[in-house]
Amino acid sequence: MPRPLLLALLATAVLVWLYGAMDTVAYADTGVQYYVPMAEASPGLDLTQNQPYVFRWLGPWLVGLLPVDPVLGFTLLAVLGALALAGLAYAVFRADGRSPEASALTAVLLAMNPYLFGFNVFNMVQLDDVIAQLALGVGLLLLWTRRYVALGALMAVAVLAREPAILMLPVAAVWLWEHGRLRADGWRVALAFVPLVLLFAVPRLLLSGQEGAHLVQTFLNASGKAADPATWARLLVNAWVPVVALLAVWPRETLAWARGHLHLVALFGLTLASAFFGGDQERLMQPAIWAVYPAVALVLDRHWTRRPVAVGLLLATGALTSLHHITARFPLPDRRLTAVLAAVALAVALATAVWVRAQGSTERTLNP
Repeated sequence: MPRPLLLALLATAVLVWLYGAMDTVAYADTGVQYYVPMAEASPGLDLTQNQPYVFRWLGPWLVGLLPVDPVLGFTLLAVLGALALAGLAYAVFRADGRSPEASALTAVLLAMNPYLFGFNVFNMVQLDDVIAQLALGVGLLLLWTRRYVALGALMAVAVLAREPAILMLPVAAVWLWEHGRLRADGWRVALAFVPLVLLFAVPRLLLSGQEGAHLVQTFLNASGKAADPATWARLLVNAWVPVVALLAVWPRETLAWARGHLHLVALFGLTLASAFFGGDQERLMQPAIWAVYPAVALVLDRHWTRRPVAVGLLLATGALTSLHHITARFPLPDRRLTAVLAAVALAVALATAVWVRAQGSTERTLNP
C-alpha cells in the first residue's frame, strides 16, 4: 500500500472515531424508525414503510444479514464504508492524474467534512448514503474505462439503496458526448442502463399508494427553500468549507479542469437540483463530492503539496470544520459555535490560499 494512502486511511480512522455514533434512542424519530425495522425483516423485505424509505432497502437488508444487533450492524458497515470511501477517493483522484500526495491530502480533507462524510458515520442508519457515494465513485472509474455493462449493473444495484444512482445516466451521456463516443457507444450504454431505469421506476409505480411523500410531493414541499439565500450559501459554500477557498483563489485552473470534465460539471448541477427534493441542506450535496474534490486535488497538486506549512494550515482548517454540534462524539455546545468555527476556517483557508498563490506555483507536469 502506498505510504500516502496508508497515512490517509489512518487519519480517516481517527476522524471516524471522533465523529462517533448517534444514540438511536434519542434519535428514534429520525430514519431509525424506518431503517431498523427494515433490517430486522431481512432476509425478507419490509414493504410497509413510508415513501421514500421503502425504496431504500439495500443497506438495511445487508445489515439484517449480519449475525449482530441491527444498530451494531449499521455501525460496523458505516465505519467500513467510510474507510472504503476514503480509499476510493484516493483511487479516483489518482485515476484523474493526481499525485499520491495530493490524492491522499484531498481524501483526508473529504473525511474532515462533517456534512458530506461525517454525517453518514454519526448517523449510521443512513448506510444507503454511503453505498450511493461508493457506487458513484466506482461508477466513474468504470465509465472512464468504458466498462459499460459493469457500470449499468452497479448502478442498478445502487439504486436500490438511494436515488442518486439515477444521476449516472445523464452523467454517462455527457461523458460520451464529451469524448466523441455518443454515436459509437451510446446504444451500449443505453442498454446497460435499462435495469437501472426499471429498478428505479417499477417499485415507485407498484408502491405509489404507500404512505409518505412521493418525488413530486417531496419537491413541492422542499422547493420553497430556493427563495432563501441561506439555502444557496449552505449548498454552495458551507458544504465545501474549507476547500471552496482553493477553487475561488485558482479560478483558471478550476475552470480549465471543469472544461475537461463536463460530465462531472453535470454531476454537480444535477446534485444541486436534486437538493430541492429534500428538506436537508449541506448533506444533500453528497453525490457532488466526485465533482468538487477532484478539482481540489488538481489545485493541491499544482500549488500546495511542496509547501508543508501551507498544508498544515489547510489541514487545521479542515479539523476546525470537522467539529460540529451534532455529528460528533464530542459535540460543540450549539449551532452558533459550529458556524463561527466554519467562518474562521474559511477565512484562514482563503488567507493561506492567497499567500500560496503569491509565492508562485510548484506545478508538476500534469494534465488538467
